[in-house]
Amino acid sequence: MTDILKRGNYSRPELSHIGLANETSRFLNYLRLTHIKSEEAWQTAPLRSPEERQKEIEFFGKKWILDTDNKVPSDYLSRLHIIQNIFGNPSKLQIATQQEITEGLMSLYAFEEQLRYVRGGAKNLASQFWEKNNNDLNHVKEVLSYFIFGSGNFIERLHDILYNKNKKLAYFGQFCALELFGAIKPDECPPITGRVARTLRFLGFDVKSS
Repeated sequence: MTDILKRGNYSRPELSHIGLANETSRFLNYLRLTHIKSEEAWQTAPLRSPEERQKEIEFFGKKWILDTDNKVPSDYLSRLHIIQNIFGNPSKLQIATQQEITEGLMSLYAFEEQLRYVRGGAKNLASQFWEKNNNDLNHVKEVLSYFIFGSGNFIERLHDILYNKNKKLAYFGQFCALELFGAIKPDECPPITGRVARTLRFLGFDVKSS
């Protein structure tokens, strides 16, 4: 995706400072909100060859650079900076307070999307997260530090925090993990949310999305 957008110069000047991986994520977000408005659109889209996918990406890339609305939320950059400031350094993460961890998690769109499952809004989502995780700040930091900065294969660490009962965190699922990791290490794994995964499927990639 990023290579095709870069080669075709399908980029927006106002997003040049956020990095190619993050801009690609914003393009996919734009595409989902603007051109893929129904669930059926991505669910029934055919799988496509690399050549066919490139044509689709180029077609929508031209629309992306000409549209007056890039669909980037007004708080996107501030959220990204909060996430990177709190989780981007292992030493800072180690001394982060519960309030700072909460602020960082609430800056993840995938985490915030869980608001629809919790009555009372953001305050109750945060309290539910800590309650379900036994208010164990050290354990939460240990799991997040292991996931972001641990050794070995990233995919194995992702599996661990999703399925290993000793490392799994309540209210922190697949897309929370992928968005967080992508915000910190976009060159290793670009930021992926449910919206991004569905858009990739719409373009013809063989992506399993929920």
